[in-house]
Amino acid sequence: MRKISYTMLILILAASSLTFGVTTAYLYNVQARLSGDYELLRQNYASLQAKYEQIDQTYHNLTWQYEYLRWQYEHNRTKLCLFDSSRSILPGHPSEVPNVLITYPDGFQDYAVAILKICDTALSKYVEVFGMSTSDIHVLINTSSSGLSLGCSTGDYRIFLYLLGERDFRPPPYGPSHVYGYIHEIGHPMFLTYNEGFNEGWSHYTASKIVDQVYHELGDDAWPQPYNYSRTEGMERFLRDINDPSKCQPNTVYAAGKILYTIEQRHGPAIFKSAIDKMQPTYIGMYRHPLHRLEEFRNALAELTNDTGIIDLFSENGF
Repeated sequence: MRKISYTMLILILAASSLTFGVTTAYLYNVQARLSGDYELLRQNYASLQAKYEQIDQTYHNLTWQYEYLRWQYEHNRTKLCLFDSSRSILPGHPSEVPNVLITYPDGFQDYAVAILKICDTALSKYVEVFGMSTSDIHVLINTSSSGLSLGCSTGDYRIFLYLLGERDFRPPPYGPSHVYGYIHEIGHPMFLTYNEGFNEGWSHYTASKIVDQVYHELGDDAWPQPYNYSRTEGMERFLRDINDPSKCQPNTVYAAGKILYTIEQRHGPAIFKSAIDKMQPTYIGMYRHPLHRLEEFRNALAELTNDTGIIDLFSENGF
C-alpha cells in the first residue's frame, strides 16, 4: 500500500507539472497575443491622435479666418460675397469645371466679377487644353495689408490677394500681371511636386498657355481697365523667357518651363495628364491634395512616350 501510494504521488506530481507547463505555455501565448494587440491598438491610437490634431488645427485655422472676416464685416471694412461659376450643374451630373468663389471688400465688385470670369474661363481652358481639373477655387481679396501680394494655399484650394487699395489693380506697366497671376495660381493645385522650383515652372508654363486661350474668349475687356494681357503675359513673353540664356539657367523656373514646353511640342499637352494618372501620389491636408515625386513624373513621361531623351532633357536643365 505504501509503495502504491508513492507511485500515485509521483503520478499526481507529474500530472500536476504537466498541467502547470501546459497552463504556463497557454498563458504565455495569451500574453503574447494580448501584447501584440495592445501594440497595434497603441499604434492606431497614435495615428488617430495625429489625424485628430491635424483636423483640430485645420478647424482652428478656419475658425480664425471666419472670425476675422466677421470682425471686418461688423466694422464695415469688408463685405462677404460669394459668386459661383456661371456653368449649370445638374443633379447627378456634376460639372467638369469647378465652382469659383470670390470674397471681396466693399467697393471692389467690378474687380471681383472680373476675377471670377477670368478664373472660370481659365478652369474650362485647363480642361480643354490639358484635360486637367481641380476642386472648387476660393479667391479671397483683402485690403488690410502693408503691401501687394498674391499667393496660393494649394492644399485647401485658396488663392489670397493682399493689396493696399484700388490703385494696386492698375494694369501693366503700372501694376502687376493680373490675368496671368490668377491663372498661374490656379496651376498649382492642378499638379504639385516636392520640388518648389519645378512647381513654379509648371505654373508659369501652363498659365502662359492658358492666358492666350482666355484672351481669345474674353479679349481686352476681361479686366476693368482693358489691356492686351495676351501680348504682355502669354506665350509671347514665355518664349522670350525660355530662349533668353541669362534667364533660362539650369534649375530655374524658366528651365522647368522649357522642359515642359519641349515635351509639349513633341507629344502634345495632354501627355502631362496621362503621366500624372500613372503616378502614385502622397495625399496631404484636410482635402487630401495629391503631392507627386518629380522623378516619377519624369519617368512616367519617358515611359508613355518611349522618348528616352526626356530623361536627358530634365537632367540638362537642372532637374
